[in-house]
Amino acid sequence: MSLKKIISYAVKEFINTYTTMALMIVFGILFYEFIPDHWGKLTILSIVIIVYVDIKFFSKKSGRK
Repeated sequence: MSLKKIISYAVKEFINTYTTMALMIVFGILFYEFIPDHWGKLTILSIVIIVYVDIKFFSKKSGRK
């Protein structure tokens, strides 16, 4: 594996990970501020949706057998 591929992979994973974490934090804060009665349920729902999208679209599928 070349150094360019390693750096590209590391940067992509860094961006994907922190984008996912930032979305979870932002949704949690928004739900807590604007819908305080149901913020726990909505936060859990948003985490499930974000993790599903992260796995579906951001995870790299291995071509190895």
